[in-house]
Amino acid sequence: MDVDLVATGDRVRAARLKAGLSQRALQEQCALSQPTLQRLESGVPTRVSLEDLDHLAGLMNVTLQDLLYGSAVRERVRVAARTRGATEVTSALDQAVELLELDDRLDAAVQGLRQHAVTPDLAVPTSGTSQARGRDLAANVRTVLGLGVGPISDLPELLEQLTGVDVGSTPMPEGVSGVCATDPARQTSLVLIDSNEVADRQRFTLAHELGHLLFSGRAHVDAVDGRRSPLEVRCDEFARNLLIPADGVTAWLTRSVGKAERSRVDERAVALLARHFGTTPDAARVQLDRMHLLPATMTSLPSGRTLAYRYGWGPAFDSEQAAASQPRVPRRLLDRAVEAYRAGRLGVSALARLQGRPVADVEQALADTGIVPQPIVRRANMDALVARAVARTAK
Repeated sequence: MDVDLVATGDRVRAARLKAGLSQRALQEQCALSQPTLQRLESGVPTRVSLEDLDHLAGLMNVTLQDLLYGSAVRERVRVAARTRGATEVTSALDQAVELLELDDRLDAAVQGLRQHAVTPDLAVPTSGTSQARGRDLAANVRTVLGLGVGPISDLPELLEQLTGVDVGSTPMPEGVSGVCATDPARQTSLVLIDSNEVADRQRFTLAHELGHLLFSGRAHVDAVDGRRSPLEVRCDEFARNLLIPADGVTAWLTRSVGKAERSRVDERAVALLARHFGTTPDAARVQLDRMHLLPATMTSLPSGRTLAYRYGWGPAFDSEQAAASQPRVPRRLLDRAVEAYRAGRLGVSALARLQGRPVADVEQALADTGIVPQPIVRRANMDALVARAVARTAK
């Protein structure tokens, strides 16, 4: 099968830029001259062997087949974004797809450690109002996991335990709270949330996404455009009741302010309640309203930071936000990438890009912990290339 030279050149240029390499820097690491690289990226016919292209692909941390034919993963991945009127979501979706592309490539380098879908032994309500179904599912999750009525300390771990889905965070465009991406061919999914949002909002977004995964059975969900569909209402109710259950509210109020009644719920009590359960003040306010414990005069609340400084944990709040703003790489994916690096099957630049850190810092940190790669030996898999070309021709 003939290779589209122009499309291949575009992919070479895109891969080089994504790897943070100039043509000169790339030329210094491979056997091709800079003029040859320029012709290759321009789609001009030039004498470049498959072995040269395979070496080039390795330097840019892509596969040879993706360089020649494009990403099969990108063609099949389904991605949905949780948005609040955002008009630009492409970069967020691309980040999720790029992680699934890397995970796909790691299959050839790492035996095991792959994500496996989990089917929880969990009753998912199928009837009743959206509010009731969300509330009942949250109660079922807490019962199955033995969480009682207290705060949930590690929400990403809970999400992975219930669904098998990887969780990470990264800066996203304004108005995009999270992205859920699925590679149906590999039964692999991941959830990314916006690291720009405050920690409590990130937790609510994760709980909301868990609701989507449980109600939809890991199926793809279309992007939200601000309209309140029944599913969105269910997932919001699920998230709120998972994070701050009514029985837990009653127990906390009784213990902290003497009795769970409306006259004793002031702004300080709401702020401390939200702090205790690690949720947003607004989520605590709505839950109290659902329980008919909210004073009629309390129609809104200041920001979480304002409440924190008013009632005694302002510096702690700022410290928590600083930690939450650091991007978090999906744990299982990073585990696989480090194993591939250790085996000499993944370059350090790919690991550095995955973590958003300088190459030298990542390489030094790994060396300090005794992780040194075996020498990388790359060979073009000619049989696989021929088989792929034959299969595409047959179509």
